[in-house]
Amino acid sequence: MDIGFLLNLAMKIVVMLGMISAICNVTSIASKEKITRDQYFELAKTRLIWQFVLLLEVIRK
Repeated sequence: MDIGFLLNLAMKIVVMLGMISAICNVTSIASKEKITRDQYFELAKTRLIWQFVLLLEVIRK
């Protein structure tokens, strides 16, 4: 195995963990506040987009 493969695998794992964390965060917010299903999906979409943007910033540096 080369280092490129391992780095790629590590990045995929980090992305998956970040996405899971974002969804858990949204679920936590939804349980504390009474929000509708549409609001839940909008919040989840926003959190996932920000998670992706942060990932791109990390990759870029």
